[in-house]
Amino acid sequence: MGVPVLLLHHAGGGASDWSEIVERLGPGADALAVDLPGHGARLLEEPLRDVTAMAAFAARAVRARWGRPAIVVGHSMGGAVALQLALDHREAVAGLVLVSTAARLRVATALLDLVREHFQELPQQMAAMGFAPSASPAVAARWLSAPWPASPAAAVADFSACDACDLRPRLPEIGVPAVVMVGEQDLMTPVKRARELVEGMPCARMRVFPDTGHLLIWERPTEVVEEIERMAGGIDPRAPRRTCEAAGGEAGG
Repeated sequence: MGVPVLLLHHAGGGASDWSEIVERLGPGADALAVDLPGHGARLLEEPLRDVTAMAAFAARAVRARWGRPAIVVGHSMGGAVALQLALDHREAVAGLVLVSTAARLRVATALLDLVREHFQELPQQMAAMGFAPSASPAVAARWLSAPWPASPAAAVADFSACDACDLRPRLPEIGVPAVVMVGEQDLMTPVKRARELVEGMPCARMRVFPDTGHLLIWERPTEVVEEIERMAGGIDPRAPRRTCEAAGGEAGG
């Protein structure tokens, strides 16, 4: 796979969330999962407060690692960061794989209060909201058993940044190829929000997965890798900056 891949995590997440995806992509893929400040390997750093700053951080990571455009894969908040990256740093983006995300990421007041006042309960709440009822108990247990990768301050900053983010008016400016992946049972970024993304961007298509929730990268890792590889297969690594052809269409999982 000649096009590099940058992976951006969800609110309160970290680079470790992408471990299975990176493993499945294999040694032939030049993939980089980053920790935003306040997460994972950057746990002690001051967290970023808005999606614009997160996109600038991601752009610097692309320039430092490759110096050429990458396929940007974003889950939930990471998807919003990927959209902002395509708007503010077009030279960094060859294509977008947007997973369980939206252009307007409103966060319920109850969830914001939980993050601020009962941070220790956040993983269990995210699992309850994020996995479909039919999700493998082993997958959910593995997700819950992993160390939570964000500091309390970073989690508050992340969810607040999501709540303030509204990129809907600028979606027509995003002219790179994009695929939007969504679980049919996603309670946090439902199918209608995914459809809003596809209808707003000139070169996007949607893939809907039945019996799948918000934590799609754990429930459907094979299909996420499939879409990353499909995106890479359509991009010439010698000249990855291009305006896409109209995509359109909708597929089931």
